[in-house]
Amino acid sequence: MKQLQMKFLPVYACAIVALVSCSTIQPGNDPVVVDAERTTQVAMTTFDSFLKYERSNDASLREVNPAIHKYANKVRDNGQQWLRTARSMTQAYKYNRSSENKANLLTAIAVLQEAVNQINQFMK
Repeated sequence: MKQLQMKFLPVYACAIVALVSCSTIQPGNDPVVVDAERTTQVAMTTFDSFLKYERSNDASLREVNPAIHKYANKVRDNGQQWLRTARSMTQAYKYNRSSENKANLLTAIAVLQEAVNQINQFMK
């Protein structure tokens, strides 16, 4: 498992770079929008890296933990829709900063965060 973890380090590095490179919110920017855009970008990078890694190490990962393959398929089936929904809700909130649009955006972002957290749990 140690060897598998080492190969997955690029996913963590990409996520950290994405978060740290934009760690401050410029005056006048809405923190909700900035966090949503950051989270969407990190999720997209994480999904892409995880799915490529899982595909290229399918046999080994199935031996280590078959649930990794099952979750990878869930991300393959739903990940693009999760990302589209987050982007759509971000645009809706930018256009109209109502409490309903904010709640919808926060829900979409929570789905992405949970998916990224699940991937990170598998790769510990």
